[in-house]
Amino acid sequence: MKVSGILILGFSPESSAREAGMQEGDVIVQYRGIGDLTVDKLTALTTGITYKGIGSRVVYLRNGSKYSVILPQGPLGISATNTLIEDPSNVMNVLQKIQKTYLFIGIVCIIGLPVLIVRSETWTILSGVFVATVYWAIYFGLRYRRGWVIILILIFSALSGVSCFFNIMQPAQDLKSLISKFFGFLLFLFFAYNLIFFRRKEVRQVFSDKDTLVI
Repeated sequence: MKVSGILILGFSPESSAREAGMQEGDVIVQYRGIGDLTVDKLTALTTGITYKGIGSRVVYLRNGSKYSVILPQGPLGISATNTLIEDPSNVMNVLQKIQKTYLFIGIVCIIGLPVLIVRSETWTILSGVFVATVYWAIYFGLRYRRGWVIILILIFSALSGVSCFFNIMQPAQDLKSLISKFFGFLLFLFFAYNLIFFRRKEVRQVFSDKDTLVI
């Protein structure tokens, strides 16, 4: 979801924003609890403020992460322009749901392995173990935000998506195969969404910042 904000282009010599640690390129998305900001709106909010006591709280975005600071006394002192940016909280919510999905499928794979071992041939068993390993590798890669997991997800999603597509296209022989195709279709949609989601710049930025654990 895109949110409107104010892109900082520079600071005045006595800028309280710069003193609070803000940098050029940061995007202010909330000032004193008020969001949906524009330059005109922020100007109106800061006009006539008496700089005494506790300063104003500012929420801003930097490299796909959200930060909050209390400004020291003094003028905001920024040059800025209006912009639209992806809200990282929305990205993190989607990322957590995808991570939980990989966890769920990984658990299903482990539960199904004993049945696969009893009823299948060696090659099928090895394939099942490999797929289960990939699911768990992706889960832990997402949880600990490893950069390599994006490449793994894109490759695995592309291959799995193609496999699901061809399986869906095969004619159903009975109710069991029809149910299998239904779940295959759901997986196809999941992998297709993975290919779209993990190619986005704001998602890649999340993995460049290792400070926060995705739970």
